[in-house]
Amino acid sequence: MEYKLYKGKIIINFLEKDWGGKKIHSYTNSKGEKLLSVTGVTSLIDKSNALIIWATRLMGKYLLDNFLDKNLTNEAIETSLKEWRKAKEEAADIGSTIHDWIEQKIKGLEPELPEDDKAKNGIMAFMKWQNENKIKWLENEKIVYSKKHNYIGKLDAIAKIKGKTYLIDYKSGKAIYPEFYLQTAGYQMAYEEEHGKYIDGRILIHLGKDDGAFECVEVDDFKKDREAFLGLLKVKNRLMELDTWNK
Repeated sequence: MEYKLYKGKIIINFLEKDWGGKKIHSYTNSKGEKLLSVTGVTSLIDKSNALIIWATRLMGKYLLDNFLDKNLTNEAIETSLKEWRKAKEEAADIGSTIHDWIEQKIKGLEPELPEDDKAKNGIMAFMKWQNENKIKWLENEKIVYSKKHNYIGKLDAIAKIKGKTYLIDYKSGKAIYPEFYLQTAGYQMAYEEEHGKYIDGRILIHLGKDDGAFECVEVDDFKKDREAFLGLLKVKNRLMELDTWNK
């Protein structure tokens, strides 16, 4: 797929492949050079501690629920070690369902409500928030590219709320994490650079992956988030220069 940005002066190519059942994608410029993505930059932030705690709790819960007062076998331990993967896949399905529904709704379509109660809860909370704030959607699933800093990304939405312009980002997971602040700063910089339009603020919409619980957080310190993102970008670019393994 080809995207034309900056009034057709910049050509971006998008490629998606299936790798062992998992979809992977990449963006390249007109010369075929791979572009660094916003999420690729923020992936430098270490999230392992929270993930280890989460995975350990899932393992413990599985063993307590199924093997309390029973003989614990090696097979049971091996199964418990995979509980995090099972939970992640189930959560991803719920999050993807909610996000896909919202995307279609913003485009002006009338998608059917999913049968899953958790996904339905998230969607109903989103609709309540949208109606109460009388939101006018301006952009949806927008590709943005920074010529100045040479990175690319896809923001979820741009909207007018009470006379102000906001960048909206949807997240399904356990919580709103610090890296989301930096991601949206990256999107905002690239969007403003191309379109010359000022973004008044950023809104993170959190959809609980377990129950679809709705949370809306307005992000207000763009300057600090922008500087932090650019700092990560410098580190990421330098690490790629030093990565002789993939050259």
